[in-house]
Amino acid sequence: MVKYFLLYFSITYCPFYFKLGKPTPLHSLPTVKWQQKWEIDYSNSSIGFSVKNFNIFNVKGKFTDYSSNIETHGPEFTDPKITLSIKVESIDTNIKARDRHLRSDEFFNVEQYSTIKFSSNSFKQVNNQEYQMEGDLTIKDVTRSTLLEVKQIKITDDFIDWSISGELDRRDFNLIFTGDSSNRDGLVGDLVKLKITIRLRRV
Repeated sequence: MVKYFLLYFSITYCPFYFKLGKPTPLHSLPTVKWQQKWEIDYSNSSIGFSVKNFNIFNVKGKFTDYSSNIETHGPEFTDPKITLSIKVESIDTNIKARDRHLRSDEFFNVEQYSTIKFSSNSFKQVNNQEYQMEGDLTIKDVTRSTLLEVKQIKITDDFIDWSISGELDRRDFNLIFTGDSSNRDGLVGDLVKLKITIRLRRV
């Protein structure tokens, strides 16, 4: 009687252990990876950049409309997969006429290339608070591998604060003044410096 009870209990409450009436070894059962999702706290984040103008002073700007999808394996920020999408229309250099010009087909060409995209490929720890993140950056019709330096500023049970920096050559992404503005291209520096602050909250 006890034997039949144990058999009934095993079939009823442990069905995953049987396959076509034959027991499956425990080491063959699939391993479930627990994923942690994160979201950007926009009130404590910014995506900024600076570039030389006339080789004298820096023009600073930012993008105000962006979204992300961030997942890690487990509660700690390890092995992350990060994708970021930035609306080029949201560029803001604090001068409206300049912003309209940058959006035009003489530079970003927002009507044809409306989004800047980044997708991480690797995230490596350098020391206790510094990391290097490499990923594919797409601007206009060009995708290039880009390295970003990440510094962890603060971490709590609820969120992580990052300071991210990087550099890119605008010409590598076909960010060149054309048309009536082509004579201005030499007045703007090629090197664009990225300055990003991000607060990530656990979902």
